[in-house]
Amino acid sequence: MEQDKKRRQESIASMIAAAKNVFGSDVAIEVTPAGIRFPAGVGFGRKDHLKKRFIEDDLQAMLKDSKRGDAFLKTNYNDSSSKSLRCNLLRCRADALMKDGDYENAIRSYLAGAEAQCASALPPREARSSLYMNLDKTWEAVDVVACFIGAARALMKLGDYAQALFWLDEGLSVFRNMRDDLKKDDPTFEWFDLNLGTSQYYLQKVTCFNTLADAYLKLGNTGAGVYYRFQAQTIFVDMQEEFKTPELERLYKATREGVTAISHYRHPEPSLVAKIEVLDKKSHLLGSWKKVELKHPGGVTNRMGSAVFVHKGYLYTVGGQKFTEGPYYPELWRINLSKADKWEQLPTCHIEEPRLHNETVTGYKIAVGPDDKAYYFIGSPFVLYYDLKRGKWGSIPTRFKYDNEVEHWPFWPFCQLQDYTMTCVKDKIYIFGGHHQDAQLGCDLFLELNLSTRMWRRLSGSIEPKKASFLTPGPRINACSWVSKNQDKIFLMYGDACRLSAMLAKQEHGALTSHAYDDLWSWDIKKEKWTREKFVGNKPSPRTEMAAVYNRFLDKVITFGGYSPNSPTSYIEQNAVFQYSYYADTFICDCRASKSSSQASSAAPATSSSPIRDHETTIDASPFFWRQVLTRGFPTYRAQPHLVVDDQTGKTYLFSGYVNTEFVPSSVKNTSRSFADLWELRLDLPGGGFEGVDLEEEARTARAGPWQRCFSCGSAGPWKKCGGACRGRVFFCSSQCLKDGWKEHKETHKCRKVD
Repeated sequence: MEQDKKRRQESIASMIAAAKNVFGSDVAIEVTPAGIRFPAGVGFGRKDHLKKRFIEDDLQAMLKDSKRGDAFLKTNYNDSSSKSLRCNLLRCRADALMKDGDYENAIRSYLAGAEAQCASALPPREARSSLYMNLDKTWEAVDVVACFIGAARALMKLGDYAQALFWLDEGLSVFRNMRDDLKKDDPTFEWFDLNLGTSQYYLQKVTCFNTLADAYLKLGNTGAGVYYRFQAQTIFVDMQEEFKTPELERLYKATREGVTAISHYRHPEPSLVAKIEVLDKKSHLLGSWKKVELKHPGGVTNRMGSAVFVHKGYLYTVGGQKFTEGPYYPELWRINLSKADKWEQLPTCHIEEPRLHNETVTGYKIAVGPDDKAYYFIGSPFVLYYDLKRGKWGSIPTRFKYDNEVEHWPFWPFCQLQDYTMTCVKDKIYIFGGHHQDAQLGCDLFLELNLSTRMWRRLSGSIEPKKASFLTPGPRINACSWVSKNQDKIFLMYGDACRLSAMLAKQEHGALTSHAYDDLWSWDIKKEKWTREKFVGNKPSPRTEMAAVYNRFLDKVITFGGYSPNSPTSYIEQNAVFQYSYYADTFICDCRASKSSSQASSAAPATSSSPIRDHETTIDASPFFWRQVLTRGFPTYRAQPHLVVDDQTGKTYLFSGYVNTEFVPSSVKNTSRSFADLWELRLDLPGGGFEGVDLEEEARTARAGPWQRCFSCGSAGPWKKCGGACRGRVFFCSSQCLKDGWKEHKETHKCRKVD
């Protein structure tokens, strides 16, 4: 014992001498039981190196002498060296528990280590947290992330993937807060990532992404699995050679092999559909997509970019286009969702005012106000509306108010806004983002229109993306939005910054690859404040052009499909690689409206005597919790679909959308293929509309067949075999698809009708 004490004193003396040699003899250095403490602001890089060297020496001694380690853990020293030493000691002990298969205690030890480093109970209440920002960026923050990764891996061993994803997302939150803190004086847009110059930073970030990919792939969420695996591989591309340690090189090789193994996956992956099963009840929900066959087909033709709303049991659609090059559809249609008999054409959207005429009529939104009028916003001061009682179109003139003064309209007459989000709350309409001719990237302008006064008001953001902010959503197009049950908050999710369009227009922030956001924001209508929310659970991968709807009957948000400019897909059949992905996966979010984010956790300081919180309670306190809806069949992969809820029955429907014809082969010669199909989603929930669906029968059919892709549109399901001379070589999901695909099938497979 005396020898250990003597060696420790000699080590401290040596460290002090080395420190004074580096920083000067007049630097005051404090000696603590955990080591030496430097005054703030002294030689960050070299100071940190000396501190880490001392901690490593003392850590090894405590690992060899468990009694000494136990005694240290009982102390309450709160200096930075003591916190780091406590964190690393608990983490090393957790590693040993993992090797022994004691996963429960390993989880507690990992999380105790993270809490010791943060000197606070975890997780913090907010997504943007000073708790994480105040961590030392070189060692402390990455040590916390390493603890989260360790806890997640132990949870995965126990089959608790929902909780594992929670702590891995906390790891991503640490990295994001590091970036926000380091860039607080000069905020940057999200497509500019932080690359901190240490090997440990890269190691933990790559490991976090790879572990996320492992968890999502195990759950069958291939979209998120491929995204995070690819992100892990991308980190190596930007890494400087000096940071590529042998450990990182081995990790890169494994990551690259992992990307190759799953690069052909679609989302959902058809080859895995028959094997689908609920692995984790907290991460999965069973569901079924049923294609609605109209009693009298016809009417609405295939289209994308249309505006859709539901009113008194009718689904309405206006505008849109068939292909990227047109034709365009200004007419208004509706269908009775309960009867599903036929489409009924209503008056065409046309106003005599020539300045309002726009042949494209695509990329706009429509929302029903409290006066039974559906307001159709095309980016001008004249807001169009359809009077649902009178069955006529009209327009209202509006003005723009900025800083209590009425000013010129920010868009008109120079440009028009498209691909924005639009929500209506009581007598106000809210518009966020979208693009115009001067901002092809997208903008972050958030506007409010008071329907009573016909006055617009700017709430946040600007018409062009000039300056980034960490306190508000970034500039984007094609995000999705919804309103809370109590109509006190508006939520904004995902979307993309179209950097490719900006590059083609020779505008600022242009690049070959666009940026898909991975965030969720809430706007408090009363407080007029944005808050970045935390994601919890088995969520959709980052994407844009995704359908989302809030179902007030279920108090849940449902999403479907979308498009990613960041997740490549290899197509074995065509020997091609796409730099993008289309989705056909379904997710549901439990909106725990009674619980606010402030209830997510306590913020009591962690001490050596305080018990570690039960790891199973953290996700239960979150106001949002995501699950993937596992369906055997699914509509075609597509972007810009619409999800709506029948306000009379509470049933959820999917309508329209498009896909690139290279991604889903088609006889259509244009580069895009649009849809006009109608689907009903049934969920294994109370009130989820699951009557008439036998899940066990669907599972048996999926395994035994025929559970195939429709030859014409690509949808997956129990479709009928062709009854022609080909003897059932292909399948069709409906008579309309048979009609659309018959010519190509006849030429390709030499099929003909038989008597």
